[in-house]
Amino acid sequence: MNSSPSRIVISGVGAVTAFGMGTGALWRGLGGGLCGIRPITLFDTASRPFKLAGEVPDFNPASVLGPKGLRLVDRTGLLALCAFHEALADAGLQPETPAMDETGVILGTTMASTASLGSFISQMQRQGPRSVNPAHFPNTVGNSPAGQVSIRFGIRGCNLTVSSGFASSFDAMETAARMLRQGRLQVALAGGVEELSEWTATAFAETGLLSPGASGGKEHCAPFDLDRNGTILGEGSVVFALELEEHARARGIEPRAEYVGGNVRFSAQAAPDNPSPQPALVRTIRSLLEQHRLAPADIDLVVSGASGHPRGDAWEARAILDSLDAAARIPVLAPKSQLGETFSASGAIQMAAALFALEHGTLSPTPGFATPDPACPVDCVPGQPRQTRATTALVTAATPLFHQAACILRAIPCTG
Repeated sequence: MNSSPSRIVISGVGAVTAFGMGTGALWRGLGGGLCGIRPITLFDTASRPFKLAGEVPDFNPASVLGPKGLRLVDRTGLLALCAFHEALADAGLQPETPAMDETGVILGTTMASTASLGSFISQMQRQGPRSVNPAHFPNTVGNSPAGQVSIRFGIRGCNLTVSSGFASSFDAMETAARMLRQGRLQVALAGGVEELSEWTATAFAETGLLSPGASGGKEHCAPFDLDRNGTILGEGSVVFALELEEHARARGIEPRAEYVGGNVRFSAQAAPDNPSPQPALVRTIRSLLEQHRLAPADIDLVVSGASGHPRGDAWEARAILDSLDAAARIPVLAPKSQLGETFSASGAIQMAAALFALEHGTLSPTPGFATPDPACPVDCVPGQPRQTRATTALVTAATPLFHQAACILRAIPCTG
């Protein structure tokens, strides 16, 4: 009897990013080597050191969801609803059907409630507690976006919110995979969401993570570049429908890729300011490969979490080089150069970039890259998009908040 575990596959995907609404816009942006970073319009930046972000342009959720039931949902919830709507449709799943009894939501987000909570408290302080609208209170809690998704689409399986900072999407995907393997769900909708707000942008700027930081130079996002000086924020949501391969095929759905597995670790000594932080990510990657009986040479594409952080990019580049054979010749993508740092959603957006490369055979470039840095000797696809025959992608994140994350996606040969 064959005792090998069933494969977890991606049967659908939904996206809202700085390239616009839907995966079509995301694919065009990635494949065209475009940059979605532009001047911020959501709030006034006149007195701020930052002016740019990967903001979702002309966001109109009613065009996807219809006009009803949106008035009391905040921006984070609306971003998530649009991504889930597309993922359900792409996977051939119908809301409010018996299948929703065995379908679950696992959503990664950390700052979902920040803007709503800040506005709620500010109004109460200015005008008194009787001035606030209690209907806005649900938006002030972190699990509101996931709850809004299940309510709107009638998803009656589990409803989980994962909040582990930059690693949230990685944790959400791996939690979903475990629940599928345990038979607790038939389909899991997993991913991440984060909105851009004045509250979070100001907080990030105060930490010194944002470009141009203390350098006083140009505000730009240039992962792996010698002149990088910090990251630029973004926003968005990417959601994947995950299920066992046989379940997807029984429904008549052709899987888009295999989710091989993921690994997230926490190391209090792994901050980029540590002079030797990369071993934590190296251990994360190597243990993931060992768990799934893969050799370093099996990886032919890396989608990194590099965001333009002066030390963080070098740390992640070195960890990739130390973990994989011939890593200097493996393409290492940096989609945050195109879409900005989306924090909890970043892992899911990186996975979408990996899926795009595997499906379409196209590597998206690093638009901000101009001058090689000896500390980051990786092939970050400078210049124009490039064709690839990659079949196995490693997605990594070496975060400044102590999480080290990695997951693997693998192409599925066409059976048609």
